[in-house]
Amino acid sequence: MITSQQSTNKKPRVRYYLAKASERIFARFVDAVIVSLILIGFWCLIFLTDPNFKGTLNGFYISEPFRYLIFSCIYSIVCLSYFVLLPYLWKGQTVGLKIFKLALINQVFSHYLWNIIRKEFFIWILGLSIHFIFWLCLFIVGIADSPLAASELLSALYKGKIDISNYNYLVIIFSSLNSCWGLIFLVIIINTCMRSQKQTWLDRFSSTVIVKTNSSNSSDINNNLNKKKNSSLHNYSLPGVIVSNPNEEIETLEE
Repeated sequence: MITSQQSTNKKPRVRYYLAKASERIFARFVDAVIVSLILIGFWCLIFLTDPNFKGTLNGFYISEPFRYLIFSCIYSIVCLSYFVLLPYLWKGQTVGLKIFKLALINQVFSHYLWNIIRKEFFIWILGLSIHFIFWLCLFIVGIADSPLAASELLSALYKGKIDISNYNYLVIIFSSLNSCWGLIFLVIIINTCMRSQKQTWLDRFSSTVIVKTNSSNSSDINNNLNKKKNSSLHNYSLPGVIVSNPNEEIETLEE
């Protein structure tokens, strides 16, 4: 099991290589495809259901605005479960990370779950929050007299079925916030590409690091020490040592 280094534990050291940018990006792509397929399934179940269906639902009809609210909740639950709870419970791995033999390691000795949330915040939590704030504003400012009516207006706005000129100020605010999130997301991608096998800005912000799980054991200590002598060291505040060579490394402990 991958853990952070603790001075009180006297266990064999294991050296992990920091993940390459290509590995991180492709692993995230696999995860995105899996989550998208799950959400598409829920979307079809919610939005493609015949409103006049008279089977086991006994003619129960779900209005379109309410379907939108249901899907938004499901979207949040699926992303939270997959990108936050799954790595927390599965030794720092998602399906994509597992395929590419990567793992998310906590840099500090505690707050692992909170650090995962911080890592995912700028990737998808912020974007979802912006949409929720926009929906909430429609209700608060009195444009809609109920949450469902606000949701209906938001749905109509996306489909271009209402006069946007009547809601210019909300559209400007929503577009600005959404653009800021998109810019931050672009910076994260660029930084990840430029910091291959190094700790990225997002890693430092969340006090985590992604490493390869195929590692060398303590029997290779002499070779590792020779590598250290022939290369300069960089301290990234990680629970170990990173060696400045084509394969930068991190030392942790193995449970």
